[in-house]
Amino acid sequence: MQERNSSFLNNIHCIGISHRTAPIEIREQYALPPKDASHFYGVARRNRFPRELFILSTCNRAEIYSISDELDKIVQWVTERYKELGQSYNDSADGQLVVKSGSNAVRHLFRVSAGMDSMMLGETQITAQVKDAYNQAKSNGMIGPIFNRLIQSSLEAGKRVRTETSLSGRAISVSYAAVEKASQAFPDLSQVTVLLVGAGSTGRLTITYFRKRGANRFFVSNRNAKRGMKLAKEIEGIFVPLSEVELVLPEIQIGVTCTSAKTPLLKFELLKKCLTNKKLPTLLLDLSVPRNIEPEVGGLPGVTLYTIDDLESVVSDNIARRERELPKAEQIIDEVFEKFTLWLRTLAVAPTIRELKHHFDEVKKAEIRRVQSSYSPETVVAIEEVSDRVIRKLLKRPISTLKALAESDNGVPEIVQILRSIYHLDNQNVNE
Repeated sequence: MQERNSSFLNNIHCIGISHRTAPIEIREQYALPPKDASHFYGVARRNRFPRELFILSTCNRAEIYSISDELDKIVQWVTERYKELGQSYNDSADGQLVVKSGSNAVRHLFRVSAGMDSMMLGETQITAQVKDAYNQAKSNGMIGPIFNRLIQSSLEAGKRVRTETSLSGRAISVSYAAVEKASQAFPDLSQVTVLLVGAGSTGRLTITYFRKRGANRFFVSNRNAKRGMKLAKEIEGIFVPLSEVELVLPEIQIGVTCTSAKTPLLKFELLKKCLTNKKLPTLLLDLSVPRNIEPEVGGLPGVTLYTIDDLESVVSDNIARRERELPKAEQIIDEVFEKFTLWLRTLAVAPTIRELKHHFDEVKKAEIRRVQSSYSPETVVAIEEVSDRVIRKLLKRPISTLKALAESDNGVPEIVQILRSIYHLDNQNVNE
């Protein structure tokens, strides 16, 4: 038997599309929700090709990782599976798939898992997405030893990047930055009351961040009462008609505005009347363009006002800070990649190690069969146990040396062939 070498690495492929390579109207044609991914897995399982398969599909990417020694064949296989999905795939999108192989594919997955290839640099949601994709692939029987180690290594890379660098630190969305400001002003958000004016996507996202930080007392106001009441119900808050906002202003500590109104909704005179006599300070966050709060409000005693420009400057600075962490993150990727490739090299000697153990075990069994009639069953069991311990000790050093040589990639094929010849592993006869 001939051993396989570094082709293990070269046979790993990534075929896909992402926000870096195609606009959304193309990406959505390649999206693989769980049902469509199951189609890929089902065909692979029935045809036993490719050997291992892992599909990662998010709003910004759809990537198919596979193991095959025939790149052209796997590219054709992926394209055919897409076409079988009917309306989920459009021929006009053909040719948009990007192929990465070997170290490029492996490093790419590590960077993706670490949030280094995300549209929002350093985002952490990708970790859960990789885990979910792994679980689906595993439940479909398409995760073998190589992809199991590959994906676990990618999660290790992501964890290390997030804990050993500041790539995921500091806000890089206006909504998140707003909540960061609020947390700095009021460390315990569970003790404050928040007024949200505007129930659109920005308002919803901001409320989500507030709730994750422990806030649980909300007033919601919106020009469209139906939409405002719907959001208030979802978050167990209280809906307040826009015309009655002044009634609740004295009760709040934080106010957030995010509407598309052309003129300010919260005027200076109104806020002066409602906020200046409060015991606790008030933080106002105006996330709207045009502004929803008259700028003079920021001069009121006890009132702090941040506009979207204030927050975007924070976001821009934080993005720059994250980008400065990339060299550290790349070094971690290099370290995890090296660790993974060392493990891959040991696979080249795994069959020989397995057959060597089997050879010694068969010799043991043959010799015990010859003499077991002369001993009691208890004695035979004892002989077997002693023999197993002796074999383990005899093989421990040769196996560890063989693995070390594989990791160093130093003359492994020749040494393996000599070892196989010594023990006749390609033509075993334990009775010789």
